Amino acid sequence: MRLSLRESRIGYKLLAICLAFGFPLFWLLFTNIKAVNYDIRFNMLEYYGDQYQRPLAVLLENIPKHGRLAIRVKNGEDFLAKELDDVAGSIDSAFSRLLEIDTELGEDLQFTDHGLAIRERSHLMPAMVQERWTGLKTDSSRSSAEEILKMHGELRADIMNMIAHAGDTSNLILDPDLDSYYMMDLTLLALPQTQNRLAEILEFGESVLGAEDLSEDIRRRFDSYA
Repeated sequence: MRLSLRESRIGYKLLAICLAFGFPLFWLLFTNIKAVNYDIRFNMLEYYGDQYQRPLAVLLENIPKHGRLAIRVKNGEDFLAKELDDVAGSIDSAFSRLLEIDTELGEDLQFTDHGLAIRERSHLMPAMVQERWTGLKTDSSRSSAEEILKMHGELRADIMNMIAHAGDTSNLILDPDLDSYYMMDLTLLALPQTQNRLAEILEFGESVLGAEDLSEDIRRRFDSYA
């Protein structure tokens, strides 16, 4: 015979009341904790992205500088050899720091075989990019000026793509806060793009410095850069 709640023992009544009010409270607590943990994870990934980007910014600054110096030394300006070695040393140090950070944060930022492959960026594994730099550094002394610019340009493009990958996977590109959004936009987008454009302008400018006459095409390119 089924008993109504009114006829149940007091213990059952208390249990029913606890379940009726306890489950919604438990669900509310669970969703709040989940939301807080999501925010913590979101911000931690942004911090990881900042850390990963630091050595990449150093590389983006020094790789085109190395290319221009390598060409000038090849053209007989031997007094720049020491500066060329110093820049190469800065690049080596930046790659060493990048690999250290990658060991610690690379999995979180999807600098893994799978994480890069699904975005068709498998060539951006930090160790592989460092190997290309080592080969470039060795080959520069016996390459033509055009080949030196091409190799350094390709390596610079790799660094730009690594910055973009770190921005995508660290949530930096999704920063929802107005104050920090502008700082993110500056460090992740505006400055790297400006560094890349300045490198292109300097490379082009130095390549035509010895020209006796500037063609119409060269003048148009200068107008475009300006």
